[in-house]
Amino acid sequence: MDKWELLALLKTKENEYVSGEYISKKFEVTRTSIWKNINELKTLGYKIESKTNKGYKLITPFDIFNAHELEYMFTKKNLPYQVIFMNTVDSTNNEAKRLQNINSNNIVIAATEQTGGRGRYSRLFLAKHSLGIYFTIKINSSSEKSIAIKDVTFFPLIAALSVCTAIKKLCGVELKIKWPNDLLYGEKKICGILTEASIEAENLAVAYVITGIGVNINYSVDDFPEEIKNTAISLRIITNEKYDRTKILCEIVESFTSYLSMPCIEILNKYRGHLITGRKISFSQDNTAYIGTVHDINDDGNLIVVLEDDTPMIIQSGEINFIQKEEEILK
Repeated sequence: MDKWELLALLKTKENEYVSGEYISKKFEVTRTSIWKNINELKTLGYKIESKTNKGYKLITPFDIFNAHELEYMFTKKNLPYQVIFMNTVDSTNNEAKRLQNINSNNIVIAATEQTGGRGRYSRLFLAKHSLGIYFTIKINSSSEKSIAIKDVTFFPLIAALSVCTAIKKLCGVELKIKWPNDLLYGEKKICGILTEASIEAENLAVAYVITGIGVNINYSVDDFPEEIKNTAISLRIITNEKYDRTKILCEIVESFTSYLSMPCIEILNKYRGHLITGRKISFSQDNTAYIGTVHDINDDGNLIVVLEDDTPMIIQSGEINFIQKEEEILK
């Protein structure tokens, strides 16, 4: 018996005592061995209560983010990914690129902290230790299932939709999407997503798509630096509760995997249910500045904007900026 086998047993009896006698007989180990493994689990952060004549009880829920918890949950949910866990990394997207020649398996790389996380346009992404989830899903093309270049643009939409779905299911919080994949609660950002792809220039074949996702989970207001305190938010701030980061990460990956196999029209319709529309925005195209109102997305996932002269315009890429706040529109 090792500590992980003991932990697996305690998990089957969550918040119930398991007697030392039962554990000893099941694994054919001494009480001293049990006590040693219990202490090792406690040093890793697991809360285990022990009581004479009753045994040991795992106290749940808990927020422990490590390789074992991720692998345990991925196996439990039958998620088809190789899991790589790191305490600290410059960027999980960067790590996904460095691992591109390992094998053709799809990969999830997670870290407790990123020191050089990036958002769109190479902006720094805040990724403090133990307060959020920072991970990358890497989908490789293979002989069995290749990625069409036209489908790459759907990955940011799928990622945003997956986070919305998971957060609603586990936390009861409704998030909105600022096109293409900024997730907001009210006017404040709770999640950043960065999608990158490797495409061969000669034949336009997609080698892989990597989607980096960072969600503010257990941040308090004081954990945010001054420059973003008024624009960032976390699940903990919204609900005044702390959350199990492993459970949320796995739920997002499960949703992501499900949406990958869904017809594009269904993805678009679900995405529209979260898309912020009716807002006045400013944006630039071909070095020209425009002002318009968000109307919808088309069947390619591109944004449809109605300009001030009522002319519709399609935005395929770039950044949009809200001019009005939502409460100003409702007045």
